[in-house]
Amino acid sequence: MRNFIGGTGSNTTSAVTAYLAANRALLCADLLQLQTQIQGQPWSQNVLLTAFDRPLTWSQVGTFLPGRFVRGQIDSQIGLDTVSMDLEWYLRDADIFYTPSGQSAITQIQAFERGLWDNGLVNLYRAIMPTLGDCNTLGAAQMFGGRISEISELSRTVVKLKVNSLLELLDQNVPTNLIEATNVQCQYGIGQPPAGLSVAPTFSVASGTTPGMLVGVCTNPTANQVFGADTFDFGYIQFVSGASLGLIMRSVWFSEPGSGYNNVFYLYDPLPWLPAAGDTFQAFVPYARAASALISEQHQIPSSSPYTVAVNRAGQWVSDAGVSGISGTYTAAAGVYTFAATDAGKWCWISYNIETEGTYQGFPYVPTPETAT
Repeated sequence: MRNFIGGTGSNTTSAVTAYLAANRALLCADLLQLQTQIQGQPWSQNVLLTAFDRPLTWSQVGTFLPGRFVRGQIDSQIGLDTVSMDLEWYLRDADIFYTPSGQSAITQIQAFERGLWDNGLVNLYRAIMPTLGDCNTLGAAQMFGGRISEISELSRTVVKLKVNSLLELLDQNVPTNLIEATNVQCQYGIGQPPAGLSVAPTFSVASGTTPGMLVGVCTNPTANQVFGADTFDFGYIQFVSGASLGLIMRSVWFSEPGSGYNNVFYLYDPLPWLPAAGDTFQAFVPYARAASALISEQHQIPSSSPYTVAVNRAGQWVSDAGVSGISGTYTAAAGVYTFAATDAGKWCWISYNIETEGTYQGFPYVPTPETAT
């Protein structure tokens, strides 16, 4: 069963289970959230819609206004196909895309035409109401979460979207030799603590936090520690307490010190709801991993003992990849090759593998309760 979150942020799954067992007639409502944040632009959209005939408030996210939208089936495929959902949003001229102060307002249709909704986030919730209009007591569960991947139709009255699951890569068993063999910039890696720490620091959500910007005070391992600018750039945050416990991860665009003991994290994508003051999260920096490269060099073996050659990049030497141009045996260790006396004075080609640094660029966007089952 999916996790249900009540209006106060508490887990109401057990209460929903009991309610479903005792009632055959249910009052349900679809709640749709569309978000987009333009990097480098102070535009952040958070559109909340419901197919219900009146506004519905789920305090965990906000008030969903009546709007016309139609969702298709959520298709789950086998293999390398993507879990997706078709969505039709019927727009009106009064639907405005909010722009910074001093700039001309544009309609949502114009925003789609200009690409401002490209890759936007879409969250679909299902609320169960014990009484008409009450979305807070039993709350809602995430039915689907994804990104706008394709706009199949755009007219004055409707936009038809294809939404791919946020887990379109994570939930696929992709053969490692398909992408991982040469991919040193992938987003599958786990993070690590900042330099000098053995554990990822924990922060408590502080005043000034918005869905797109977290303000946190460090509580562990050193209380009130303030980290330098860019410490967590391209890393990620994960909530460890509160309504978002274990359910929300977001990649960090950049981080910087705030006022007092505050640390500020700017997120690539906004959170689906505003975390409560005191909720805690951990912050990770990108995990640097080793990647290998093949090097080949020409060397002359000394004419007198010892018949040893140190390769040019001995400090990065990982393993031997063969030597050509010799007739005798040889040994290799730590970038130093020792040859037989029969090959004294000969020129040879030494091939070896070195270690280079590749970096995981943070963590992919893992859904909130949208995939919790």
